[in-house]
Amino acid sequence: MGLISDDIFDDSIDSEIEDYFNFLDEDEQDHTGFLTKKRINENFEEVGNFLNFFIAYPDYFVDLITPKSSHFHLFFFQRMIMRCMARGNNSYMFFSRGTSKSFLADLDRYLHCMFIPRHNTTITAGTNKQAAEIAKQKVVDDL
Repeated sequence: MGLISDDIFDDSIDSEIEDYFNFLDEDEQDHTGFLTKKRINENFEEVGNFLNFFIAYPDYFVDLITPKSSHFHLFFFQRMIMRCMARGNNSYMFFSRGTSKSFLADLDRYLHCMFIPRHNTTITAGTNKQAAEIAKQKVVDDL
């Protein structure tokens, strides 16, 4: 049994999504030859295992996506903080200034939303304006 059901098409599906499913259903991929329905089905479990690993160890994913030419790296304590945030439901920390608390929290939530489809998260601050400013600064400027 395939991962993509053939009976899911109806009038409510966007044309882009329908084109994507049609692309996956083609047997011969003349233009790319890379992404096929068969390849997705063959590697589904392995990709799921990698995803589970990166959910528990988000610092390794950051290492994986960081370009070799970049000077960015995580310190040991930052790796431990990210792992604690990723593995627990609640994280309570008390650190001094310069520990990159906001950056690590936003990076963790950003990665979590990437790894888990339809995941919702929030940012808590004193006011809505302050939360929006923090998110803009961290996501747009830093990440």
